[in-house]
Parts: sequence; structure tokens; C-alpha cells
Amino acid sequence: MQVLLASPFVTIIFSYFLVSGFIPDPRRPGDDSKTTIISFLFSFFVLTGFSLCTGLFILSPVADRQNNLRQMLNFIGMKPLAYYTGSFLADIVLFTLPTLGFIGLLFPMNIQYLYMNGSWAVFLAVMVSFGISLIAVTYLISFMFANANSAFKSIGLVYFLLGCILPVAIGFVSLLFDRHMQAYRFFKYLFAVIPFQNFGEGMVFIMMQNIYKEYYKNYPEYYERHMNELREAILCDSIMAIWLNIVLGILYFTIAVIIDTKK
Repeated sequence: MQVLLASPFVTIIFSYFLVSGFIPDPRRPGDDSKTTIISFLFSFFVLTGFSLCTGLFILSPVADRQNNLRQMLNFIGMKPLAYYTGSFLADIVLFTLPTLGFIGLLFPMNIQYLYMNGSWAVFLAVMVSFGISLIAVTYLISFMFANANSAFKSIGLVYFLLGCILPVAIGFVSLLFDRHMQAYRFFKYLFAVIPFQNFGEGMVFIMMQNIYKEYYKNYPEYYERHMNELREAILCDSIMAIWLNIVLGILYFTIAVIIDTKK
């Protein structure tokens, strides 16, 4: 099952090469919206890949409750905070190791819009912070399941629909039918509680920022204008995505511990 950990990173590489040939030159009139669509499409593919690996993080807490192991551990003195801290440390290591390997592959594979201008470090931080919030919210959602097999099979679909389909669908509809994206600006604050949404916007921001830096390196006023428009269209730039997902991770982790304590 650990092979699932590689699925998001394979998806990132595949998605990048799939869409990179379609990234238009934003210096030509009418190409700005196409560039944004391509970036959102890339983000959608990547989020789909990550939704496939979440079953790994829900198996242990659900199985331990199903087999009464959690109650036994609590009886011998392992309280909820110690239990979830240990599980989290193990899971975040499993998440971070392939993440580091993937970051290293960006350079030989020349995925330039994710590493140029030193953005690889920010991208790494965005991914790790996403892992923190993803693992924590998965612990919280695990209380909805009584069977480990059912949880393993269902969690990916739940994340795919709520974390990928819904935000991206509203983003696309807003972009196509409302150039000012008023509907998206309303819903994006609700979507901020979803780690997938923040991670996706952080990726889009990094990619678009590097695209604009490349195309407008001799026209700083155009670069600033497009970056201001991008910031208005999304909730999270890359730095905000990092902090927001860390805060969400702490919040969801705390709630999961409290719920387990009350059981």
C-alpha cells in the first residue's frame, strides 16, 4: 500500500508535461485567461493524485478502534495525545520522504515553473504544510467510519469530490462566466477549511508567478498588474497557503484528540 504514496508525485510529473505544451504566451491579447485555466487544470490533476493516497492515513486509527486496540492502549496509559502524536510523526515522515525525492526530481526533469527563481523551497514548504493538514483532517474524519476497509475505500472519493471537484468546478464556472469571479470570491472563504483548496491555490500561485516573471521580466509594471489580479482572484498565495494549512492541521489535530478523549 505504500506504493500509493508515489501516486501524487507521479501525477504531478505527468500533469506538468501534459499541460506545459499548452501554456500560452500571456503577452498576446486574450491569453491571460487561458494561462489561468491551464494552471487550474494542472492543480486539479495534482489534487486528484493526492486524494488517492489518503487511505494510508485513515487505516490505522479506524483499525485500532475496530479491533479495540485503541481502548487497550488507553487502558495501559497511552492517552489520546500520545497516541495521535506518535501516529502523526510516523505519517508525516511517510509523507515527507517521497516529497523530498520529488523536489529533487524537479531539476533533472526540468519542471522549471515549479523550481525557477528559488520557488522550489516554497513549493516544498507548501507540500509539507499540506501533508500536516491532510493527515490531521484525515484523523478527524476517521471518526465517521467504524470499518477500516470501508474507510480506506471511501476516503479517497470523499476528498476527490469535496476537495477537488467542488472548488475547481466553481472556479472554472466563475472564470468562464464571471470574469470578476465574484462567486468564487464568496465561496473561497468557505473552501479555506479544505486543505486541498489551499494547497491547490498555493501551487497555482507559484506556477503563475514564475510564468509572469519569465514573460514580463522586461516589463515590471505588467508583472505587478498581473500578480495583483492573481491575488484578487484567489484566497491563498503560496505563503498564506503554508500558514493556513499549518493552522488547520493544528486545529484538526486538536479536535481529533478531544473527540478521542471523550469517547
